[in-house]
Amino acid sequence: MRTVAAHPTRQTLLLAIDRELSDRRRRAVERHLQSCDACRARAAALANAAADASRVCVPQGPDDASTRALRARLQQQMVERGAEWDRSLLFTLQKRAGAMSFGARAGISIVLVAALTWSVAHTRRSVSSEMRLPIEQSLPIARLTPGATATLTASDLCSGVRPLRPPVARAIRQTVLQGYRMEEVAPSEYELDYLITPELGGTADVRNLWPERYDAGVWNAHVKDDLEQLLARLVCEGTVDLTTAQHDIASNWIDAYKKYFDTDRPLARQTAGNDDDEIEFERPPSLQTAVTLVSFIQTRGSWSVPRGEARSPALNIGMIAWP
Repeated sequence: MRTVAAHPTRQTLLLAIDRELSDRRRRAVERHLQSCDACRARAAALANAAADASRVCVPQGPDDASTRALRARLQQQMVERGAEWDRSLLFTLQKRAGAMSFGARAGISIVLVAALTWSVAHTRRSVSSEMRLPIEQSLPIARLTPGATATLTASDLCSGVRPLRPPVARAIRQTVLQGYRMEEVAPSEYELDYLITPELGGTADVRNLWPERYDAGVWNAHVKDDLEQLLARLVCEGTVDLTTAQHDIASNWIDAYKKYFDTDRPLARQTAGNDDDEIEFERPPSLQTAVTLVSFIQTRGSWSVPRGEARSPALNIGMIAWP
């Protein structure tokens, strides 16, 4: 069975026209063109196009105006393209590297590899340090929590006048958590703390509240409570200026602790926990009403319920008969 010869590709025909084929391949193409009218026509068209391009790019005798204009446009495009390559950083580096000796190129390669290795390791250390920062240092983000105070003097605070502690609104709490990207963190893992405590004039402002994690290592909320109580006492004793105390605890409370306790590590708990330092949050209306009602009943000291019912205000609030 006779095998049908494959037709030469356009690239093969162009190589044949430019006389860039080997003698064996050139003779094979010529034999095929003698027996294939379609390929012979293709080769003729390519040859005419090559001749036209040659007349445009290479001056051959007098040129007409259109040929000169076309040649000028081609030259301008070649210059522009060359300028683009010259401005390329990669092209410049390759050009300069090509002019260097092998030893110089090898040395530069070693330096670049070492620099890249150091950069990757430094980036990993930085990311790891940033991830550990909130836990190990227990400091708030300064741009989110710079601190906020009321216009009170040391005399006001020491005489018992301090910013009121109304329940923190849900909107304020949500804004603080969003700023620290802790909306999805369980409330049992942190406490919303004052940066500047109310005993030092701090207010329940978004700029003065931040979520302090319980797993913040040795520099935790309990240690900060000791600092707050010490500063309040020193201010009232006249040992420390109120403005200085506010600035120190707001800028870096850990440094302030080291400064006023004269230690590089937290000491044993100085004082027992104080429930007055806890922040109260706004409750849902129904729960708030029930709590208020129970509180009122407890202040009255007595209540009466229908005969036979359990005497538990928590279970029988709706059945209370006022005396």
